[in-house]
Amino acid sequence: MTIPPSFDVIGKKLPDILHFISLKNTETNIAGFDEKFLIVTIQKRMAALGCLKVDNYLGLIAENQEENASLIKLMQVGYSEFFRNPFTFATIETILLPRLVKQRKKTSTGEIRFWSAACANGQEPYSLAMLLEDYRETTKQLLPYRIFATDINMELLDQATSGYYSEKSLDNLTLRRLKKWFVPANGGYNITEEIRRAVDFSVFDLLNENMISPPVSIFGNFDMVFCCNLLIYYNADYRRKILEKLSKSLIPGGYLITGPAERHFVKEFGFHETIFNTAIFQKKHQE
Repeated sequence: MTIPPSFDVIGKKLPDILHFISLKNTETNIAGFDEKFLIVTIQKRMAALGCLKVDNYLGLIAENQEENASLIKLMQVGYSEFFRNPFTFATIETILLPRLVKQRKKTSTGEIRFWSAACANGQEPYSLAMLLEDYRETTKQLLPYRIFATDINMELLDQATSGYYSEKSLDNLTLRRLKKWFVPANGGYNITEEIRRAVDFSVFDLLNENMISPPVSIFGNFDMVFCCNLLIYYNADYRRKILEKLSKSLIPGGYLITGPAERHFVKEFGFHETIFNTAIFQKKHQE
């Protein structure tokens, strides 16, 4: 097994590596990534290539556009799961949805709006769609809703819109949901057309300073925004930029949902956790 250079050795050469990446990838903003994440990613890539010296890898990055693209792709983490963080989804189903439905009845403001930011290949927004359809069927409640799902990675979005998933990727699903919302196909499963139609996928860059919310959503104003397991890959300045954008896209009293490991970032920004240990937040001044 190839052992790549140490964290500190790569760290000393990190500015040079990032310089050459930026020269050859002007469309990808890498300045905001957390330094530890960048170094670990480079270590993994060097190990995969059997490269033992940072200077050798630096030369490869400087000359080889394909290696640049491979490293950038590795930085764009796209892992997700259906019903990831089950406690959070259970809280949405049993506490937040009844609240949102009750609020809509009082105000007659129409649809409940959701945004899955950095949705990867679609498991998160599709999980939400299944939850909403199950809730509507179980409670017999009128539940008009729209789900917008975005990512910067077109390859992942293509997978999401196809609605096709391997059998292994469905491990978190209950047997009831698997039978109800999926159809066996080509050794895996296709999600049903009903669930596919419930999610509007589009490309959106959370670091684009000219837009607060996905253009397809027209005006933002989301009741609930998911941004799970993304903030951990960025440095403090870029986390703040992303959280500012997400905050502006929420209606007063709206909910922001992140990954459990990101709870302290969000609290520092001025959100409070509505239910302990759920990573479900509201702005403090909206209490």
